Order: sequence, then structure tokens, then C-alpha cells
Amino acid sequence: AYTDSSAAPGTTYHYVVAAANALATSADSAEASVTTTAAPADPILAWRVTYFGSSADSGPGANTADPDADGLPNLLEYALGSNPQTANASPATVGVAGGRLALAFTPVVDANLTYAIEASNDLAAGWSVVLTYPAFTSAAPVTYTDTVALTA
Repeated sequence: AYTDSSAAPGTTYHYVVAAANALATSADSAEASVTTTAAPADPILAWRVTYFGSSADSGPGANTADPDADGLPNLLEYALGSNPQTANASPATVGVAGGRLALAFTPVVDANLTYAIEASNDLAAGWSVVLTYPAFTSAAPVTYTDTVALTA
């Protein structure tokens, strides 16, 4: 197998093979050619190609799929920069800051992605969105600190 690590997206390459030893060099093989595909402009499409070999939102690469069965659907794995093919704990962490719950995560830069922080004081009653972040322009870590103080 040969990997051409210098191949540029959207370019056609032609290859031949020849064998040589101390006595002679063979004629070239038949030509083989390949045209590389351009990298998708949408970051999530490029992410899907990297992990699933296709940009399609279907099968194991679908936004709602969880191919590593770690409880994190692909869209969340993507948004938090984790590997969708390796089971892992959530890359978001929860802690306490100033007597309040704090949620920390590192976002990805994607103009089409927003993040919603949800909270609940009664899990049976469901979740409510307490803050929505617009698309991030930096992958710098983010910490959301709840507005409600913890009580003993």
C-alpha cells in the first residue's frame, strides 16, 4: 500500500509502478489515476468524513447515532470535540464555583452550531434552557456558572 500524504484535495494524480534491482529496471505498469475529493466546507461534514468515511448524516455518522454506545450522540460528540468511535465520559465537566454549579466545556468553531445550557431542579419535570450560546469563533474553554446558589 502507498499513501501519498502530499495529495491536495480536488486534484487528479496519475501513478505507475516499476521494479528495479542491480541488473535491470522493468517497464512501467499500466497507469492508475485517482481524483481526490475536496474537503467539505462545512466543519461537521469534514468531521464525519474523518470518523465515518462519508459526510452523510445517516447510519453510524448520523447526528443522533451513538456508534460507541457511550450515551453521547454524534452531534454532541462533535460539538464537544470528542471521538465518536471511542466510548468516553462526557468531555463537559461539572463542578462548584462560588457556591454555584458550574459546567465547563470546550466548544468547536462552527458557524452553524449553537450550544444550549439546560437545567432542572426536578428531573421528573424535565429540563429548561437557561442560556443559549451563539456559534463560537474560538475553541477556548467555556464555563457556565448557574445563577442559583447551592443549599445544604
